[in-house]
Amino acid sequence: MKAIGLSIMLVLAMFAFSPFALAEETDVVVADEGVTPDSLLYGLDKAMERISLALTFDKAKRSEKALQHAEERLAEVKAMIEQNKLDKAEKARKGHEDDLNEAEEAAEEIESDDDEEEAEEALLEVSEIKDKIESHSERVALIHDRILERLASNPNISEEQLAHLTEIFDRIQAKAEEMEAKVAQKRENAKLKLKVTSEMTDEEIEERISEARERAKAGRGLDEEIEEVEVEETETEEIEEVEVEETETEEIEEVEVEETETSE
Repeated sequence: MKAIGLSIMLVLAMFAFSPFALAEETDVVVADEGVTPDSLLYGLDKAMERISLALTFDKAKRSEKALQHAEERLAEVKAMIEQNKLDKAEKARKGHEDDLNEAEEAAEEIESDDDEEEAEEALLEVSEIKDKIESHSERVALIHDRILERLASNPNISEEQLAHLTEIFDRIQAKAEEMEAKVAQKRENAKLKLKVTSEMTDEEIEERISEARERAKAGRGLDEEIEEVEVEETETEEIEEVEVEETETEEIEEVEVEETETSE
C-alpha cells in the first residue's frame, strides 16, 4: 500500500510540474524548468549541459540540443517571474541568449561538399532546425503576451518592475527572432546549393523536405508510443510487486495466527 501511495504522489507531482500545468496559466506548452536559477544546484546543472554539448560532435544535433536548453531557460524565466524573482529571471534570460548563440553557431557550421546527397542532408538538417526555432519564437511571443498582460493588471507590480519585465521579454524575443532570420537565410543557401548540385526544381526540393518532415513526425510518434508502453509495463510491474508483497504479508499473518492458536 505504501508503494501505491508513493506512486500516486509521484504522478501528482509530475502533473503539477509538467508542461501542461505551466500551459494552464499561459495557454502555451513550455518545457519543464527543472533546476531554476534560485537553486544552489543551478551552476552544476548548467555545467552538465555544457559538458553534454561539448560531447555532441554532430553539428545539427548540437544545435537542436542547445535549442532544448533554450526552451528550459524560457521556462526558468517564466517560473522566476511568477515568483517575483526578477534578478533570477534576468540570469535565466542571459542563459537563454547564450543557448541560442550556441544553437546558431552550430547551425551555421552545417556544411556540405559539392555532392548531391550531402547537400540534401545539410538542407534537411537546417530545415529541421528552422522549424524548431520558429516554434520556439512562437512560444516566446505567446508567453510574452500572456504574462505581461496578466502582470499589468496586478496591483502588486510597480510600473518600474513591469518595465523591467517587458525589457527581459523584449530581449528574449529579439534574440529568438534574430536566430530565426539567420537560420532561414542558412536554409535558403543550403537549398540553392542542392538546386545547383542536383538540378532539381524548387518544387521538387520542397517536396523532399515535406517528405522528410513526415518521416520525422512519424518517428516521433513511434517514440511516444514506445514510451507509453514502457510506462504501462513499469506500472504493471509495480502493481504486481505490491500484490506479491500484500500476499506475502497475509501469509505471514496467517502463519502467526496459526502459531498463536497452536501455543494456546
